[in-house]
Amino acid sequence: MDLQDFLDKMNSGEEIEAGSDYHLFMGKLSQEALKITAEMNNQYRTPEELMELMRKLNGNDVWLGANVTVCPGVTIGDGAVIAAGAVVTGDVEPGTIAAGVPARKIKEIRREVF
Repeated sequence: MDLQDFLDKMNSGEEIEAGSDYHLFMGKLSQEALKITAEMNNQYRTPEELMELMRKLNGNDVWLGANVTVCPGVTIGDGAVIAAGAVVTGDVEPGTIAAGVPARKIKEIRREVF
């Protein structure tokens, strides 16, 4: 199975059966995200080091709520906000709020120019 097969299944809304190839693949993706999280939390990191680790997951000025899962290969655009508990299976446009399982765009964020 490749990432696109998994994303197609997630976006279809079909049930994923425990122990299936999709379920196992989802576990693998979660472990990759946890590895990056562990790298961030296992020792003191300078702000620059943290930014570099976060760039592995997403763009600049991105807010991730608690327990967000971001699948590998997904791009989260600059200024996006991902709601707590969301599972991001597809790209998120810059300046948007996404929520849900799988995550969907729920609102655009207007950025004021000062």
